[in-house]
Amino acid sequence: MPTLGAVLEHDRLVVRATGGARATAHPEGAEAALAGYADWFAGQVGAAALVAPPTVWCSWYRYFEQVSSTDIMENVKAFDANDLPVDVVQIDDGWSRGLGEGLLPADGFGSLPARVDGIRGSGLRGGIWLAPFLVGMQSTLAVQHPTGSSALPAATGTRTSQDST
Repeated sequence: MPTLGAVLEHDRLVVRATGGARATAHPEGAEAALAGYADWFAGQVGAAALVAPPTVWCSWYRYFEQVSSTDIMENVKAFDANDLPVDVVQIDDGWSRGLGEGLLPADGFGSLPARVDGIRGSGLRGGIWLAPFLVGMQSTLAVQHPTGSSALPAATGTRTSQDST
């Protein structure tokens, strides 16, 4: 079976074949040629063509746990104003009242549904961070089930300011 090998020699990529091969040029360059080949190959083996992953902005790397609804929308507006290619706005830790709290927003955050509507209204997709396997001591789950919370997974480490059970 013929195989291909590629070696970078100085500033050129040299491709060699061990068997019969044909060389073609692509008018848009090597990257477009490889993408075209990948699409062709995927079709030959019955796989779907590859799609580009979304570009995601995540609030954690700017705001950590101190994110507010206003912060999110200021950034969404800035993406549009600066023509930044963001596809998904990920609202990370800090939007909820604590670890494992998927029901109630933090006191200073505001309405999560309204914020997601605002993100969608800008043409972007919204995402939220959840910790389904961690239970904060002040979370709805721990408060409503105090005797059962000892059987729940415990959070460890010091990445957040939240106490956990």
